[in-house]
Amino acid sequence: MSIFLYFRKEIYKYGFLLVLVGIMSACIFEDEPVIPTENAVSGAYLKIQLDLPEMSVPSSGEAGTRAMSAEAERVIDLNSLHILVFKSTGEFYYKAPVVGSIVYDEGDLSKATLTVKLVKSENVAEKFKIGIVANYDLSAFPLTNTTTVDDIKQTLTYALSGKWNVDNQNYTPFPMWGETGELIISETMAMPTIDLYRALARIDVGLNFSDAGGILSESADGVSGFKLKQVYVYRTNKSGFVAHQTIGQIHIPAGVERHDDNDPLQYSVSAPEGGDSYVREIYIPETELPSSPGNSNMHSLVVGGYYQGSGAVSYYRLDFATENRSTGVRTYLPIVRNHRYVFNINTVRGPGFGTPEEALESVATIENIDYDLIEFDESIHQLEVHGKYYFGLDKRNLQFAPQPTVTEPTNSFKIKYQTNYPLSTSDPLTLNWGKGNPSSLFNAVWDESTQEITITALTENVTNFVQFDTLFVKAGPITIPVRVEQLYVNFKYYINCESVTVSGLYKSGTVLNATHYIDLSFTAEDRSIQGKTYVFETVDLEGNHGISFSASGVFNFSSIPVGNPLTVNVRLYGTGTLNYSNSEGPFKLRIKSNSSSGSYCEATISPVNRKMKILVLGNQDLYGYNIALPNTGANKILTSTNNFGPYDHSIVKTEGFELINARLNTSAPNTSPGIGQMRSWLIDGPDIVDILYITQDVYVYSTETNTDLALLAKYIAQFINNNGVVLVFNEGNGANAPYTAANIVNACMGITTITQIQQGPSGLVYQLAGDPEVAGDPYFADPIMNGPFGDVRKKQWGEDASYCAILANVPTDEIILYSNGMPINGSGFQADRVNMVSGFRHKTKNLVYFGDGGFTSSGTNGQPYIVPNGTICPLNWDTSTMFPIPYPSYGSYLAQMAVYNSQVWCNVMAWAIDRAANHGINTR
Repeated sequence: MSIFLYFRKEIYKYGFLLVLVGIMSACIFEDEPVIPTENAVSGAYLKIQLDLPEMSVPSSGEAGTRAMSAEAERVIDLNSLHILVFKSTGEFYYKAPVVGSIVYDEGDLSKATLTVKLVKSENVAEKFKIGIVANYDLSAFPLTNTTTVDDIKQTLTYALSGKWNVDNQNYTPFPMWGETGELIISETMAMPTIDLYRALARIDVGLNFSDAGGILSESADGVSGFKLKQVYVYRTNKSGFVAHQTIGQIHIPAGVERHDDNDPLQYSVSAPEGGDSYVREIYIPETELPSSPGNSNMHSLVVGGYYQGSGAVSYYRLDFATENRSTGVRTYLPIVRNHRYVFNINTVRGPGFGTPEEALESVATIENIDYDLIEFDESIHQLEVHGKYYFGLDKRNLQFAPQPTVTEPTNSFKIKYQTNYPLSTSDPLTLNWGKGNPSSLFNAVWDESTQEITITALTENVTNFVQFDTLFVKAGPITIPVRVEQLYVNFKYYINCESVTVSGLYKSGTVLNATHYIDLSFTAEDRSIQGKTYVFETVDLEGNHGISFSASGVFNFSSIPVGNPLTVNVRLYGTGTLNYSNSEGPFKLRIKSNSSSGSYCEATISPVNRKMKILVLGNQDLYGYNIALPNTGANKILTSTNNFGPYDHSIVKTEGFELINARLNTSAPNTSPGIGQMRSWLIDGPDIVDILYITQDVYVYSTETNTDLALLAKYIAQFINNNGVVLVFNEGNGANAPYTAANIVNACMGITTITQIQQGPSGLVYQLAGDPEVAGDPYFADPIMNGPFGDVRKKQWGEDASYCAILANVPTDEIILYSNGMPINGSGFQADRVNMVSGFRHKTKNLVYFGDGGFTSSGTNGQPYIVPNGTICPLNWDTSTMFPIPYPSYGSYLAQMAVYNSQVWCNVMAWAIDRAANHGINTR
């Protein structure tokens, strides 16, 4: 049985088992004797993996006897399990408490785990040994500070005057012992192996055990003309030591009594007709060779069975011996603890003796019965068989520590092998690596004198993934693969995700420089990574945007008090050129590290839309109709980086605006820059604008007339047809051009049928489209009714000061209606106003219309103008954050209500920026 000790603060996999973290504790235990109080503050829970003495075999279904199951054979009684800790000088120190229960690995009969608590070494000079006594009552054995390991080995005995109790329902677990070498108990200790040995040997008898698939089985194919009925075991000892003195050597109590020839252990196949095997029934103490072994004094078996259907039992002697059939030289064998002796009867050629006694006195020959004796240490968990040869290893899966340690400076494993194949210098054991010879990761050396293979890890694994190879071990015709792995250095640290911040201005085509970086912090507790390198780098989770960030450094605990974590602030600098489409929106980068914890965080890169050039046609009044006028309400909201800006906190990401004020006067015709300049801005100039914003006191004639104002309408039409963005907040006032609003929309839509009505009085309120209470509302995803500055569905907007230009004959199949021409306050309006339009967005063209030049009107001092029962200046905002908010009580006819001009207008501007950036005139 092998035991793997785990003493780490992270999840660690070893062998076939995933084991958990050792948790530091300062508890005092109530077990007797307790952990010494002077060390009580330095205790730690410790997972132990048990490698049980069990050979993996295929299941059996033949007629025979099998009293003890594989599960019962490996059981450890928790009440009789003792973890004994000794000082390096050999004296008993304390008994380590077992915490919880033993967990058996149902997928591997040789594995189980338990948790104990140990005292940490105060320094590298303080070393301990661990001894494990399993399935044995220590209550009669006093443990004091003068008790030594040798006392345990020379004192603990068990008696077996008869047969071992193997009743599958009420069996007696087997006593076992194992021990470590000297250990430094610490968080960084290597994971040593403790081999536990069953104090008894096991004997199986079968008729032609199957070796299908090259695996020695407990299933017997049977022998023609013979059935097994009885087994007698002669001249074995009646007691034994629980612990071995030296592995592989007999350790017998002085004066031990043996069963004499008149007192053999007797076993019988339960089936009346006999069977083909007798397994998991016979367990006996170690038995030494007589001083002069021979037929008259050697321990042996006598088997009885039915030959050729006879009703009388024939008896045959089987010896614990091997024989060279070519020379006739016989080698007698002792019975060794933890070994299995498989008597495999191949042929029965004739009847045996009439009684067991006669058979015992005979000399075993092959004249009437032919058998093989296969003897192996049960730490060899699986034997491969090829013809008459067998070969087995005690380990088939190795897992190395990431690096050498104080207690294991070579970082190596020894594999024991067992075979009856005649290895020699001309036909040696061969070792080959699956990834090619020689391996760059591991080295393997065969030692024939000790029957061991030493495998050593050649490097320190700092790759952050498990390195592995397969060693193919070949003895004669049999090859066994061994999986060899090396864990990576425990770079276990944790990124503090809340510390992640992104700096820099990101827009498509930007080449990253020193202003583009990600800041974060991480925390590490395991001081064993002192001097190792940490690495951070980003992975694009949403495509390939052409940029990445990275950083590295060295863990340095030198100034950190023991017990305190190390916290490090790290800056990851960016490289590359941003490849980005504005339609994508923000994208995420995963920040990964070489931490074995798997810790990662995400950073959001929010590229900004390029600076937008907006041409504003409007008068110079300070109410804020003209959004290009500084220090007016609408201009303040638009230019606040809280709303529109390049920062993480900016609601809409944009580099900013270039606002061009056409400086129109209030009288028609008012194209003061000249129609040529208008053409340059909109059609064919060197720097065409992205957005045309038309507001109060702009006059446009029908395209059918031959004037500059008619040319302006044509230029607007050409601009929007070239994907320019046109925003119209205009009420079509002015005696010289009374149909400006209709003329603009006709030009944009390429028709002439739309007419307008100027509807007053001041302070009328119009219902906005959509309803958040309706499932499947088509306006749910509308960027203006439910945009970044708020959900305005089924809210209202308020007309400012005079009247609203409502449009008739608008092709409704081409628009998304936002508000019709029927106010929701007042009375006496014609019913057909409900079929007219006061606000809409075009479905295919970059056009938004609201029929009020004062839609963004506020106080002339650049502040909100909020009065009870207000009918003018409906724009409102939070003057500390500049965020748009509703005007709380607005409207004529004593029907006051909140109006949402501010949020609607900001959603329109956000939509316009997106359209200009991704589908605008300057993206062609």
